[in-house]
Amino acid sequence: LFVGTVEPRKNLRGLAAAVSMLEEPLPLIVVGSDGWGDIDVDDELRQGIDMRFLGFVPSEDLNAVYAGAHVFCYPSEREGYGLPVLEAMAQGVPVVTSSGTATEETAGAAAVLVDPRDAADIARGITDAMARHHELSIKGRATATAATTATTARSLRIGVNLMWCVPGDVGGSEQYLVRQLAGALEVRPDLDLTVFAPPAFVDRYRELLAGATMVPAPVDGRRRWQRIAAESTWLFAKTAGFDVVQHGGGTAPRPARRPYVLTIHDLQYRTFPEYFTPAKRRYLDAMIPRSARRAAMVTVPSEYVRSSVVREFGVPADDVRVVPHGYEPELLVERTPADELRRRHALGDGPV
Repeated sequence: LFVGTVEPRKNLRGLAAAVSMLEEPLPLIVVGSDGWGDIDVDDELRQGIDMRFLGFVPSEDLNAVYAGAHVFCYPSEREGYGLPVLEAMAQGVPVVTSSGTATEETAGAAAVLVDPRDAADIARGITDAMARHHELSIKGRATATAATTATTARSLRIGVNLMWCVPGDVGGSEQYLVRQLAGALEVRPDLDLTVFAPPAFVDRYRELLAGATMVPAPVDGRRRWQRIAAESTWLFAKTAGFDVVQHGGGTAPRPARRPYVLTIHDLQYRTFPEYFTPAKRRYLDAMIPRSARRAAMVTVPSEYVRSSVVREFGVPADDVRVVPHGYEPELLVERTPADELRRRHALGDGPV
């Protein structure tokens, strides 16, 4: 069994080649939505094995699919974490995954590790996992339980990088993120949330975001080079020990604590390049795609932006989530009387 976005970095060609080498034939069941690129499993290779693509499987059915597998094999070439590894372990399925990637860390000693570039080694790992089914099932369940317990026993430490967010200077992005944070704190008052932002942002939103720890940055956010330097040094040091960091301005610094969530508001610099200086376009073209591909998750405000990020940057579709704009409930119930509004803004008595 393989579960994940169907795209080149998942190494399905290598997995298919490995299955074709097994002395005891097994079907290869592939579960997951299509991502970017051609997975390059040619017809000749497919004809040599029983390879079935199930596409997206809803969560209520996925556990049963995991539980029915002889072996879960995840020989990805690059991962930020590798959640399917833990999902399979939780169902008692022996796991084979890549050495030298984040999935090795996720699996610990509870999986068979293989070289993802070597199909013969993957085949060796599958055979080994089947022979050690009972042992790996017990170790895998224990590893999945420990990972879940470690996460739920305490509140996640979440950092939010808003060092670019100068109040009044960044348009709708400011409202979008402030409403997200306020809403999250309203729903989860116990959220362990730390916001790193310019002093002016901290002063303006200290009361609205009272449930968060507000840390003023050592820069005012107006000079890009100063902000970038501070993100790479001061912010990197400050976010040590955090479980996840959200970078709200579309770019993540080098270096950046991982895993991180990246928020991309739009791709205007590509849609309307004439509104950006050449220097800023070069900077955004260098930073946004790289930041998006390294993120554990990308959040966007609309399906339009989501499809643009997937198409333009090759980010797996499953890794991009739409988080719509919110609004204050008062907008529906509080309204300035028309007479007062006309007087205050000198609108006169005629139609407006």
